[in-house]
Amino acid sequence: MTARSGSPGLPVTVSTFDERGNTLAANIFGNSITFFTKSGVSFGSGVSVPFTDSTINQGAFSPAGSWLAVSGSSSNIYVLSSSGSTYTVSQTFSQPSIVNSLAWTHKGETLLAGLSDGKVVALTYSSSSGQFSVSQVISTSHSNVQKVVGSTSSFATCGPDSNIFSFDLDPDTGLYKQTQTVAPVGSSSACQALDLA
Repeated sequence: MTARSGSPGLPVTVSTFDERGNTLAANIFGNSITFFTKSGVSFGSGVSVPFTDSTINQGAFSPAGSWLAVSGSSSNIYVLSSSGSTYTVSQTFSQPSIVNSLAWTHKGETLLAGLSDGKVVALTYSSSSGQFSVSQVISTSHSNVQKVVGSTSSFATCGPDSNIFSFDLDPDTGLYKQTQTVAPVGSSSACQALDLA
């Protein structure tokens, strides 16, 4: 499948698959996400969800594909929920600075957002309310969190200082705390390759 923009020259800034590889979310038109759903062996025509941001820069599906988190130029985090092959914005969270990175914990109950002010915001889902809420704002030693990656009970960050910090969930308090400076990476641009197995 080749997806073409209606306006030549606009970059594809978000392109992410759900865990099963059945839905592709792509930012083709600058301020919208277009969802392409696989039918058989090929993807069908896309369904677009527009945003008020001038651009959408980040996107991450939850592990089960129930939610897609996106952020853009407005410093908002949008959580979209799925209903069949349709996604709609279910919640919006305004942030004090630009969102550089979005990641889900491996169970998909917590969304992590790395911000340009050196903080990580954790948004946790409550099954009783059916909503996400801010569960913790974590200050890091980074001046700018360029990348955040999550696992089941921990996450790691990387910033322009080239350090990788590891945070673990404390089972007693239910809060994340920094546990280790893992290692410096070669350069701040190497942060984009950060991942947890």
